[in-house]
Amino acid sequence: IIELIKGNTAINQYFAFNTTHVTNWTGHIILALFNLVAPAWIAQKVFLTFLVILFPFSFSLMVCRLNFDMRYLSFAIFPFSYSVFFFYGFYNFILAIIFFFLWMAVALKESPVYTRKEKFLIFILLLLIECSHVFVFLIACGIFFIYMISAAFRKNSTGSQSILKNIFLLLKKFFILISGALVLFLYYFFHNTGSLIEKQEVPTSWREIFFGVFNVSPALGLGEYAGHLVFTRIFFCLLIFISVIFFIRKKSSEHSTNSIFILLAALALLLSYCLSMIFLNHGLYIQERCLLMFFLLWLTWITLHKTPRILQILLVVYCVFISVLFISYYQKHLTLLSRRCYNIYDTGWKIEKNARDFCLNFSNHWMEHHVLDYLGADNSIVLYDNYECFQNHFPLKWKNKQLVRNIEYDFDNGLYSKIVSENVDYIAILGEPEQTGRSRMNQSLVLTKNHFYKIAVSEDNRLFIYKKK
Repeated sequence: IIELIKGNTAINQYFAFNTTHVTNWTGHIILALFNLVAPAWIAQKVFLTFLVILFPFSFSLMVCRLNFDMRYLSFAIFPFSYSVFFFYGFYNFILAIIFFFLWMAVALKESPVYTRKEKFLIFILLLLIECSHVFVFLIACGIFFIYMISAAFRKNSTGSQSILKNIFLLLKKFFILISGALVLFLYYFFHNTGSLIEKQEVPTSWREIFFGVFNVSPALGLGEYAGHLVFTRIFFCLLIFISVIFFIRKKSSEHSTNSIFILLAALALLLSYCLSMIFLNHGLYIQERCLLMFFLLWLTWITLHKTPRILQILLVVYCVFISVLFISYYQKHLTLLSRRCYNIYDTGWKIEKNARDFCLNFSNHWMEHHVLDYLGADNSIVLYDNYECFQNHFPLKWKNKQLVRNIEYDFDNGLYSKIVSENVDYIAILGEPEQTGRSRMNQSLVLTKNHFYKIAVSEDNRLFIYKKK
């Protein structure tokens, strides 16, 4: 992004800004701004630190605004701070959730009567949510709509005409406040040519659907490690127990009058999770997104009720305990991966500036699928491994998608064609190719060794850089 803004002609030959409005801009802009004042590996660490801090902070602020008496329950958000989406690298989605919490803190008052400052904040926060992730924006719109409708019926009014008048006035306010974000969303919706969802060929079993919920799978950042399942299942049972207590006692705090639509939204997301698991492809992680938002809204609903002190203490202590346990586990397993990423970044400087690089990734680790992007973190190079540029919902796109596809096809078939010779200067190979047994990759290796020569090896001997002969 920065190189395009600077007018780098070599980069401009292959990349272009997506002229259609996309809903994944926010994280890219923030990272680009950080990268202006710091190296990429530092900029990313600062950015991730902000995410880890702002995620629980925004939830805590929302809880304090909606029900200050239950403020200590905001610690229950900690198990989700390092959710699976954090490790997937879905930073725009996490940013959207942060803005979503801040929006709820301002918008969901006991009565939808806002000051000018509050109206401005609601308008801006909805814009930020939409520009971060459309899925979270649609959830916010649904909650806001139900909140406005329910507020019309809560007013002390008599007669159907008075109720209709209240509905009309509140819906008018609703559309004014979401107007900016709504215009952007509609523009994105009608100009998006790609399909965002795909039908699943083989339906998921009900057992898998149940255990996804029971295991609180979004909180398991590095997958369903058997040693952690017992802790997340206890956490789920705690939430069930507290919810049952609410229904038995039928007592709520004075701040919980708006809780019904939060609960309805949570249940709607749970239903969406089940249906999407059955009918939709898992490619865009719609199922995991629905499940995470279900748990976050469920926690929000709990904080809107007066919880017995002993249950508050139990839930908070347990959430802090499992959070510390998970973090120690993540730190143990991510230290090696972090070092690998830095080795890739450091070795990437062996590639000349503005060169064109093709990547062969033999790593079997799910977190290293796109790790070779670190080659161009600070070094201005063309990486054909950039999958985002093939999509319609990211800021950058390939100027010539077919050219990139042709290069990939020729490499897959071991063809040193004119297209390859004219558009590939370097090849980066990650992992141990002799252990993969993939013939398609082996053809690419033969092409590499016949027409390129090795110029660099990473410190851990996992990355090999080849230059065209």
